[in-house]
Formats: sequence, structure tokens, C-alpha cells
Amino acid sequence: MKTVDLDEIMAWEREYRRAFVNTLSGIKAAFLLGTQDINDRNNLGLFASIVHLGAAPPLLGVVLRPPDAQQDTRRIIQINTHFTLNAVSVDQIESAHQCSARYPSDQSEFDACKCTPWFSTHHLAPYVGESPLKIGLKAIEFADVKANNSRIVVAAITEIHLEEKLLGIDGQILPAAAQLCGVVGLNAWHTHHPAKNIPFARVI
Repeated sequence: MKTVDLDEIMAWEREYRRAFVNTLSGIKAAFLLGTQDINDRNNLGLFASIVHLGAAPPLLGVVLRPPDAQQDTRRIIQINTHFTLNAVSVDQIESAHQCSARYPSDQSEFDACKCTPWFSTHHLAPYVGESPLKIGLKAIEFADVKANNSRIVVAAITEIHLEEKLLGIDGQILPAAAQLCGVVGLNAWHTHHPAKNIPFARVI
């Protein structure tokens, strides 16, 4: 077994180090995050740092990288608070991956990446029409991470739109039913295949 310490990691070439550290946390569900700015311009970005925070009330956490990497998304969510998360399916991989490019602020990723904006009657931010699982959220709290200038957004789920085949009889979402994808690091895409479903663990 190989042992790698911090000094060795920091001595690696930048691109190699970034690939290594970014892939340590394994497969993470991939979402396209949709916002609309004060000029009614629709924006879209690829995010994989989504965390379940609670079910009553339903809360999700979203990690936003430092401002130089995700300046538009941070600014828009801070002002408008409403945004969407749209799961990525296999047939969306190329367009979703392209959304990770750094487009100018005045260019909509919806247009550049050929994604269709769709609005519900009860939410202020755009959804991705092609996504089989769409989540509407409203930011209710912000926590800044001083170690690297990231920001964690605590968001309340306001509505969900999903293909019925995704909903299991026990209430669980079934990612494989709609070929939802996850990403490792920055560019390695994976599909979800269940290994085993085990009942809730109790003390025996």
C-alpha cells in the first residue's frame, strides 16, 4: 500500500495534484444549477458538491467554490436566493460537461450548451427542461469557509419535478431508473447501478 503525505502532495505538478485531490471523495451526483440574474438572463453551472442536510424540513447544502471560480452563481444566489438543481442523465453528459466552462457573464450557458430553460409557475429560477429530476430551492443561510474562501449555501426545497419512474414504492429516488449520472473529479462520468438495498439498521 502506497503512503502519500501532505508535503509530497503539495510538491506534485498542479494538474496532477488537482486530479488526485478532486477524485479522492469518489462518485458524486451531478447537477446543473440554474439561476436567473437581475437582467432576466438565465445561467447554468455544473455542480457535484450537494449535501443532504435534513428531511424535516427538507434542506440541501451546496458548496460554492471561491469567487474567482463561480463568481456569477455566488452573486446571483446571494441576491435572488432562488435557484434550481437539475440531475444529469446519460444523454445529457456532453451538454452538462460543457456547462463547466467559464463563459462570460453576459452569455447564457443554457444557449451555449443547448439546454432548454423551463419555468414552473411557483419558482423564480429556470429549470433544465431535459432533466428527469428537477429541484427548486431557496437559499436561507450562508456559511463562509475561511480556509479556502468557499461558501456553503443552506437551501430549503420548495418544489420537485420528476419522472414517475424515479420514485420507488418506499419513497426512495431510484437513480438507475432514469440513468442519472455522477462525476468523479472534473471529467470522469459514471452511471448509478445499485449493489444492494439493505433495511434500516437497528441494534440487535
